[in-house]
Amino acid sequence: MKHSILAAGVLVAVCALLNACTGKPDTAQVADSDVANAASDTGPATLPATESALAAPQQDAHGATGQPVSAEPVIEDAWIRVPPAGAPVAGGYMVLHNPGPQDDRLLAVRSPMAERVEIHEMRMDGEVMQMRELPNGLQVAAGHTVTLGPGSTHLMFMQPRAGLAVGNEVEAVLVFEGAGERSVRFQVRDERGNAVPRDAADGHDGEHAGH
Repeated sequence: MKHSILAAGVLVAVCALLNACTGKPDTAQVADSDVANAASDTGPATLPATESALAAPQQDAHGATGQPVSAEPVIEDAWIRVPPAGAPVAGGYMVLHNPGPQDDRLLAVRSPMAERVEIHEMRMDGEVMQMRELPNGLQVAAGHTVTLGPGSTHLMFMQPRAGLAVGNEVEAVLVFEGAGERSVRFQVRDERGNAVPRDAADGHDGEHAGH
């Protein structure tokens, strides 16, 4: 009996020595300890730098998602000079400002109060003032302002409808090459460019002081 117990003890010692020599720890214990150490050392899992950059929307100076920022044209002080009774034309004026980063062009204007609207330019040819239509429209450079006024670039409302009276407003649509269509209201003013109450303008036609 004693010999059996002694033999069993020797066998256990030999097995322990064999495990120490091979250096192979328990696989389950290694896996658990590695996971625990990785979690404590690196914290929450994160995407590599290249993957996280692709996952986020691309941004640049043009906008939050890389799309260019579009700036609407600014239209100010739009008005029409009231024509004398029976006059075939009426001059239209306004101030155009292009705040955008690219040039734009006013291609056309239309209004229910006229048969058609033309864009005209006036310039001196020697000692004679010449007026001509701009068939390709009017360019408005980026960041610049163009003033349409009497004696210079202006609109011509051809064959204006009856009913134009000082103090009224006329609807029109400006067609830009880049910005598209923009609605605007032109105020009807007297020959001096003054907007007076409609009742104060009764019986007052005035003379057409040029385009």
